Amino acid sequence: MLDSYRTRQLPQAAFLLASGAAFERCEQTTNTKFVDLVFRDPDGSVERLAETYFQGAQCSALKFYRALTELRRAISETNGTLYDRGVRRG
Repeated sequence: MLDSYRTRQLPQAAFLLASGAAFERCEQTTNTKFVDLVFRDPDGSVERLAETYFQGAQCSALKFYRALTELRRAISETNGTLYDRGVRRG
């Protein structure tokens, strides 16, 4: 069993985060513009939770929105495209 769960699907990752899964980091993939969103999953519970996303599981809309915002920021930081007041951060 792996100690982490990875996905490239932002809505699914936001659902996981909004449902209480522990987000660890973004990892750039080689030769693509995509990132892997990595969650801590020592017991396989996040993987099971991820499967429920495709079965229509629900979560709080406010938590989902906040999770999307947090993940988009993490992706921008990983890709080096985070801007603040019109100045690129390095």
